[in-house]
Amino acid sequence: MRKLVCYFVASVLITASVSAAPITFYETGAYQSFTVPNGVTSILFDLIGANGGDASGGYHVYGGVGAEVTGTLAVTAGEIIWIGVGGAGTNSSQLNINNSNYQGGGFNGGGGGTWLTGSGGGGGATDIYTNSTGWSNLVAIAGGGGGAYTGGYGGQGGNGGHYNSTQLVGSDGQYGGGGGGYNGGLQGGGGSGYNSGQGGESWVSSAVTLATLNSGGSGSSLTSDINGIAYISVVPEPSTFALFGIGFLALMVAYRRKTKRI
Repeated sequence: MRKLVCYFVASVLITASVSAAPITFYETGAYQSFTVPNGVTSILFDLIGANGGDASGGYHVYGGVGAEVTGTLAVTAGEIIWIGVGGAGTNSSQLNINNSNYQGGGFNGGGGGTWLTGSGGGGGATDIYTNSTGWSNLVAIAGGGGGAYTGGYGGQGGNGGHYNSTQLVGSDGQYGGGGGGYNGGLQGGGGSGYNSGQGGESWVSSAVTLATLNSGGSGSSLTSDINGIAYISVVPEPSTFALFGIGFLALMVAYRRKTKRI
């Protein structure tokens, strides 16, 4: 009997650990899909926006750090989840010196910077959608960090945000590209002097529960050139564990009958 209990406990723990293991999504320059498997009723997600590009010039200035958004979303088996992972803004020193156009915004909304003023591109947002990547299906978005300008550090990723159904892309700017976000960050300058690009704003829909929105911050040598990242963990429906219980009871009945015959 004791062996049966051990087998049951071990099987439950293995199932729980497998279901809780997060699936990691890295920046690929395109949206990625995930199909909800059978027996799953909700997912846990953790989205981190990309960092803004560094500035170059008289001294080195680092781009802003992307924001982080977590939450729980109810899903159904077979539903397709789409994830866009933001790309880091390009450092000013890596931009084309012969091109005065704005360049280097990270994938998924980062605004461009320019080598001519030593400004880096904005970091892209990391977001998640259900069924398609249309705005009406947006679930949550973690803003990207602003690109840096030599006059100040890149803007931090946004914490919260205004409803804006049309704007995702951060502004291009000669003083640092804005980070991608639900309401894309503005270029540097912004009416308050030669500041770096602003971080894009984060947002979650009303369908998300247990949501947390954490802003990024000013960059450093440890955060330079870091793309966004996303994690998804699936949560099995209660009936999955109920099946283990039924099976365990059946084993108990069979064991009792066997011992009575002896």
